[in-house]
Amino acid sequence: AIKFYKECIAISREIGLKPELAITLYNTGDCIESNDENYEHASEYFEESLSIFREMDHRIGIASSLNGLGNIAFRRSDFEQAKILYEEALTLFRNNGHKTGIANSLYGLGNAAFLLSEFTDAKKYFEDCLELRRETGNKKSIAEALRSIGNVLSELGNHKQAQKFYKEALEQIAISN
Repeated sequence: AIKFYKECIAISREIGLKPELAITLYNTGDCIESNDENYEHASEYFEESLSIFREMDHRIGIASSLNGLGNIAFRRSDFEQAKILYEEALTLFRNNGHKTGIANSLYGLGNAAFLLSEFTDAKKYFEDCLELRRETGNKKSIAEALRSIGNVLSELGNHKQAQKFYKEALEQIAISN
């Protein structure tokens, strides 16, 4: 996929298709970030896509690129920076009513807060994320949010309640397969 994206980037640059270039840069960064340990390389693609989306004032593109950069910061264990990026993305997604983007930003914020031991905040982010993911109906994403709430509850010593969330997460995964 990365080879194909790089070919699309070259073509988009050559003929001056900024929207397609920005989207393909984002997709390339996302692909690299998801499948590779070279976060710096992915970061370059997200940064360039962010710059082009800002030139175009494409709010969803800006927010998506910010989430991508938040994921990179998270993987570097720079949780404070990840939160800043996710919060900026969240604001843009909310202003544009983009439920999937809102849910993804909330999930990122929840993970960052969890690893910063901000468990009350993490639980709230994950609960809000879960509510939106239930609306969109993606069972695997619902399971992910349920498991994360279970992790927070377990960390807070509420193992019995955590177990209920883990069980429901497994049920959601079973439904999705």
